[in-house]
Amino acid sequence: MNMNQCVFTGRITHTPELKTTPNGKSVCSFSIACENGYGDRKKVVFPTFVAWNGQAEFVSILPKGTKVGIVAKYDERSWQTKNGDKRKAYEFIVSEVESHDPKRTANEPEQYDPPQTADFEEISGDDDLPF
Repeated sequence: MNMNQCVFTGRITHTPELKTTPNGKSVCSFSIACENGYGDRKKVVFPTFVAWNGQAEFVSILPKGTKVGIVAKYDERSWQTKNGDKRKAYEFIVSEVESHDPKRTANEPEQYDPPQTADFEEISGDDDLPF
């Protein structure tokens, strides 16, 4: 069991952008707005997430404002800049993500238009019933 797991619910803050690494893996960085605390201490935080492969491709079709549920693990990475400065980034690596909004993609309208019903032939009397 992995004890380094966090669960989040929030809305995507910017339309996610899908990128591809030089070795062909899909990756998508994004953030969500999450409420933290309660009452007078309630505030909004904006954690950053990184999704890979299929999860990245799924997230990349979700528009800004989509409510999502995420299971992720906390991670940090460090690197050195060209001029020698050390840098660190703190992020959450997505292991599961699901949309909590009605199913739609980035190209679909905000409002759901149900399909038109088929035309049925009206039966005039009980004699026409098949049973």
